[in-house]
Amino acid sequence: MVYTSTNAQNTQVIVDFTDSHKTPSWEVFSDGVMGGVSESVFTKDAEGSGIFSGHVSTDNNGGFAGVRCRLNVDLTLRKRFVLHLTGDSKSYQFRIKHKSSDAHSYVYAFETSGEKERVVIDIDAFVPRYRGRDIDRPNFNDASLEEICFLIGNKVDEDYRLQIHKIEIE
Repeated sequence: MVYTSTNAQNTQVIVDFTDSHKTPSWEVFSDGVMGGVSESVFTKDAEGSGIFSGHVSTDNNGGFAGVRCRLNVDLTLRKRFVLHLTGDSKSYQFRIKHKSSDAHSYVYAFETSGEKERVVIDIDAFVPRYRGRDIDRPNFNDASLEEICFLIGNKVDEDYRLQIHKIEIE
């Protein structure tokens, strides 16, 4: 399914929780696949935002949680992502995949301020990673993507809450 909307500034909305046509299905995952005990949920709040929240635990060699969605996005003529969110003063990763079946992701780490904010990420700033390690490939340079993801994994036990208002490309 393709989620698109373009406004006068040539900005394309790919995720907007206030619009059912631009609200793809999200899937949570955590370190439980490796024996960890971190927990996460993804819900929608009354204001029309997606909420990714839970607890990251480093017990049993754990330490990460994420939420992802599959969608088809044409990045031709696009140069950056714009994330509209409210964080909790913690570090997160925004991850993209050209093909959802790819083993590796392209990752951009960012800090949240605890306030409503706009995070702008140049598409070529996403670095290739596999299982938490950099790999020898060029930064993201494909003309499309099939998956986006938010991940928290700061190597500490912590509660977290990331409120996602909207995701755009421009």
